[in-house]
Amino acid sequence: MNTFATRIATVATPTVNDATPTTPAIWWYHGNKPAKTPGVFYVKGTALQQEPTEPWVPSQRFEHEVGFETRTLHLALITWRQQPYHVVEIVSGGEKRKDRRYLAAWEPGAQIHTEIVCLAEGITEPVVWSFHGMTGRAVMGKTGLFNAYRNGLLREAEQIAGKRLPLWTFWLPLSTLVNAKHQVVYTDTGHGSLVTLPMLALPEAANQTLMDDLFVGEAWVTYGYEVRAQFEDWRHQRRGLNGHTNGHGHPNGHGADVIEEPLADEDAPR
Repeated sequence: MNTFATRIATVATPTVNDATPTTPAIWWYHGNKPAKTPGVFYVKGTALQQEPTEPWVPSQRFEHEVGFETRTLHLALITWRQQPYHVVEIVSGGEKRKDRRYLAAWEPGAQIHTEIVCLAEGITEPVVWSFHGMTGRAVMGKTGLFNAYRNGLLREAEQIAGKRLPLWTFWLPLSTLVNAKHQVVYTDTGHGSLVTLPMLALPEAANQTLMDDLFVGEAWVTYGYEVRAQFEDWRHQRRGLNGHTNGHGHPNGHGADVIEEPLADEDAPR
C-alpha cells in the first residue's frame, strides 16, 4: 500500500512565494571588464510567486538577498511605456543619493525610463523589464534591438502570414553584446565606467527555420493577448511629477506595484 511519504515524493513541489503578489521586475546588470564577465538578467527571488527554472540560476550578487540571474534569456515582448526624467540628488538620513524627478513631457537634458511587459523563459508569470541610460538606447534606440526585431523578423513573418502579428509572436534570444570573435564588448559611458549592453542574439539560420524555432506557439500567442489586456491601464499610467514615486502601478489582480530599479553609474546626468 502506498504511503503518503512515497506518494508525495513523486510530486514536484517547487518553492513558492506566499507574500503579497506583485508584478516582478527584471533588470539587466552590467559585467565587469577586469573579471571578464558579461552582463546578466537578474530577478529578485522574493518578487516571484514560484522559483524560476532554467536558464535562471541562483545569484550571489547581493549578500542578503535571494536572487536569480542568467546570461542569456528568451523574452516575448508584450507592451511598453516610457517616461522622461531628470536625475537629481536628494538628502536622506544625512546622506546624499541619486533619485529621479519624473516629467510630464520630455525636455532638454532629460533621460527616458522604459518598461516592457514580457513573458520570460523560466518564469511562470509576466514580468516587467525596466531600464534606462545606455541600456535604453541599446534596446529602444533607432538601431536598437526592438526596432531590429520589428523591422526584421516580425515584418517578414507578417508578409508570410498575410496579416499583422502581435509583438509577442516570437521569443527573442537576448545576451551580452559581443564582437566578431564572440568576445564581450565593454562600452565606455563617458562617465568613468564601462557597461555591457544587451543584444539580440539571433542564430545564423534561414528565415523560415528561424521563425519555426522562435515561434512562441499558438497557446502563448493567445495568452499574450490576455496579458496585453491586463496591462492596458498600466500603459497610460505615469509617475508623479514632484520627485520620486515608486509607481509602476500594475495591479496584477492584487493592486500591487512593481519594485523600482536602482540608479547606476550610466545614469549620471548627461
